[in-house]
Amino acid sequence: MRHIKIQHFIILFALVFFSCNNNNTQETQQENIISKGDFYQFDVENTKVIWNGYKTNDKIKVVGYFDEFSCDREDQEFSSIQDLVTGLKFSIQSSSSSSGDPIRDKNLKDHFFKYLTDDFVINGTLGSPINDSIDVIFDVFGQTKQIRLAFLYHIIPSCPYFDHIVEIKGSINLESQFDALKAFNTISNKCYDLHKGADGISKTWKQVDVHVKALVINTSYNSIRQEDSNAVNRYGDKVRMISIEEIFARHD
Repeated sequence: MRHIKIQHFIILFALVFFSCNNNNTQETQQENIISKGDFYQFDVENTKVIWNGYKTNDKIKVVGYFDEFSCDREDQEFSSIQDLVTGLKFSIQSSSSSSGDPIRDKNLKDHFFKYLTDDFVINGTLGSPINDSIDVIFDVFGQTKQIRLAFLYHIIPSCPYFDHIVEIKGSINLESQFDALKAFNTISNKCYDLHKGADGISKTWKQVDVHVKALVINTSYNSIRQEDSNAVNRYGDKVRMISIEEIFARHD
């Protein structure tokens, strides 16, 4: 009786083992189908650079965007997203900052970015991604400031061309990490009354959150995009299932 049970156990073990082995092989093959021979390219027009500042003791968030962004990888293809990102040089026009409030935008330009950037330009370079983080080297008035931020990328759900979203995000302390105390004090003094909370105390936070979201095109599927006559009806004029704004909104 015990001998029969042992035989049954061996048979069951063998079935489970070979079943799992086949599944792993199928998953590996699927990964190879997705990644083998793919090339990636930044879609600079669909890159968003977002900043969040904070005011009052209640830490009310103020959200803004930089409308003008450029990089040295435009129209270039790379065999991996890591290669695409590593060493990328970028430039942000700080005078293009937009928060939805023209008065605030003018105050930021004249009393913050004027003292933070040279000719209203933020230059920098991306390091090599390390797991889920990346070093960003900023050039601030000729001095380099290296800050580690979070890094992640993922395939856009249901995208038949395996396009990706790349995100870089984190917090920067204007005093300890950026040595931007002059810019901080200037905007804090200018907005002293505007930054008063219900307690009557004015507070401007030294913390600024940054969040970069970039669309990365898998150029290996460009010919399929053009040939797919149904894609326009399904995905709109940019051949995507949903708009890039909707995609970005999901990752705020």
